[in-house]
Amino acid sequence: MIGDQITTETRTLEQRGLPTDSYFVVVFTDGSERTEHSTNWSALSDDQYVQFGDRKKVVQTCKFPVREITIHHGELETTISAEDGEEVYQSFTSSATQQSDGSTSQQILGRKVGRVKNGVVVEEKFIDTRLSEVTGIKF
Repeated sequence: MIGDQITTETRTLEQRGLPTDSYFVVVFTDGSERTEHSTNWSALSDDQYVQFGDRKKVVQTCKFPVREITIHHGELETTISAEDGEEVYQSFTSSATQQSDGSTSQQILGRKVGRVKNGVVVEEKFIDTRLSEVTGIKF
């Protein structure tokens, strides 16, 4: 099973500096699954330059074949189903603010999840914590 090939993370979300109410669930094409509670996305993914509308961006696409990925953040969740030949990615969106004492504070603005086909983003969804809504775009 694909899920058995992936390194298990023993630290909790909190120990890794992640919110406890924000996580992904990936279901692979063989039916096995992994969650952020036991898996770092970096253990599943590789950086990839992709076309996003009229610009390029870097996303961390899953290197294993995925049936669907769900992201949860607070009370909101959204799912993207991948078709044959597509890859999925997910990430946090955050804002960093420089404090007067020289430290930096970060605020999570939401989470993104998307699917890529032949190096082009075909769909992306965003959980927006400021507006408490899920938005999306299809190309």
